[in-house]
Amino acid sequence: KKVDLCLLNDLLDLIISNDMYLYICLFNKIEYIIIQLLDGYKNSLVVDADSLKYSVAKLVSLYRPQNVYDAMYKKSEDFIKELRKFLIEVKDENKTESLAIEELLMLLENCSDDFVIDWDYKIAFWGFSKYLDEIEIEDYQLIIDKEGNGKTLKAAELVGIRNCSEADSKEIIGLRIVDFIAGISSSFIKSMHPKQ
Repeated sequence: KKVDLCLLNDLLDLIISNDMYLYICLFNKIEYIIIQLLDGYKNSLVVDADSLKYSVAKLVSLYRPQNVYDAMYKKSEDFIKELRKFLIEVKDENKTESLAIEELLMLLENCSDDFVIDWDYKIAFWGFSKYLDEIEIEDYQLIIDKEGNGKTLKAAELVGIRNCSEADSKEIIGLRIVDFIAGISSSFIKSMHPKQ
């Protein structure tokens, strides 16, 4: 809507005119889980682990198997079993992807069945840390929107982010702006995703 675009334009003008830096981290949840699951595998002459991680995340995102998503959100202890089942189905249907899927299935055989998904938010701060280095910012203060259990703050600290604290977005206008931008970004992503 035209009024929404005007609001977005005004918000971006506010950010630009006040020399604010904007760092947005958008990541695929499936990819994040696959990175955790296959964390012990590094690139070698035999296996390109990064390509395999990407391939499985791409396959799951493309096919959107409900059983894998259910396991991801409701019963993470079944995630590996459901992922294996899905990969076997895709391999049987699509011979062009079969070599990559075979390699993935071999790696999954060595993964522990008691794997539990850890939603620890560190992935957002990996990129933020690199961003600070890239634009050479050393003196900063990171204020994180306060949540119930402090997991986001703890993740930032574990990655090595200094000078971070939590605050309530009702008290800090910058956090409200960030909440708004996050909502807009989320809406853009959802609108770009193909409908099933």
